[in-house]
Amino acid sequence: MRVGERVGAVLAAGRGRRMGPLGERWPKVLLPLGPRPLLHHHLETLRGLGVRRVLVAVGHRAERVEEAAEALRGPGLEVSCLRVEPLGTAYALAQLAPLLDEDVVVVVLGDYAFSASGLARMVERVEREPGSAAIAVRRDLPEALAQGSEVEVGPEGRAVRVVEKPVRPGSGLRGCGVYALRAEALDAVRETPRTALRDEYELTVGLQRFVELGGTLFAEEVVDWDANFTGPSDVLRANLEWLERQGLPWAVGEGARVAEGSRLERAVVGDGAEVRLPTELRRAVVLPWARVRGGSVLEDALVAGDDLVVPCGPG
Repeated sequence: MRVGERVGAVLAAGRGRRMGPLGERWPKVLLPLGPRPLLHHHLETLRGLGVRRVLVAVGHRAERVEEAAEALRGPGLEVSCLRVEPLGTAYALAQLAPLLDEDVVVVVLGDYAFSASGLARMVERVEREPGSAAIAVRRDLPEALAQGSEVEVGPEGRAVRVVEKPVRPGSGLRGCGVYALRAEALDAVRETPRTALRDEYELTVGLQRFVELGGTLFAEEVVDWDANFTGPSDVLRANLEWLERQGLPWAVGEGARVAEGSRLERAVVGDGAEVRLPTELRRAVVLPWARVRGGSVLEDALVAGDDLVVPCGPG
């Protein structure tokens, strides 16, 4: 073990079935938050924590994620991809575990967009407590907990129970897609049983097993804003909120080209995208690297190309 060092892990193997045709073409980790793909944000977050080596578990459309990871890694950051079967977050992390020999592993779910100003504090707490782990949590409504995971907390902020898709949530704390783990927690995750819920290996189930074995799992309220990219409407809502949080009426990414005469209203054009003819974009996101002829009104939609415009309802 390389004591004192941090490594990052991004779990991006899932297929994104609820994304429909968009999910067939686009890995969720390459969908945008603002002009840049989620993977860029994850790598920058990890870099900001002092991480210098990141492992990315890839599955669906693995070649696209590998190409993007190579382009996005940036100076001072080593990024490697490992292809795994899309059998759940615990399974993906278990496949990476033999390569994670650092003191603390910061894990990010690939389809999770977030802002967490207190994340460094969470990681530092795990570093101070041998054998511990931490899960980021956020206070939320019962219906949000029922769609995700619930974390019940005891003395000193220690989790006593982690439940995936709770039937009667009551704690008010929703588990978020960022974790700080040490070897003991990784060992528990490796032994996670397959669940009947989604016929997958769930990371939250592995963390519950870690708690039951006597492990210390801290629940840290460090997330300021977040969004799970489950369906197309989630992506549009997250991007509209990103614009609002940035104080921007619209955004155009690096290397993107938008035809002169176009009008953008609460719209995002991703890195490297092209809109060839004057177009009105209203509450719309043109995905990174998409090529669009345009020439009309594109509204309340994700635009992946002329043949794939995904309506999302009013934003």
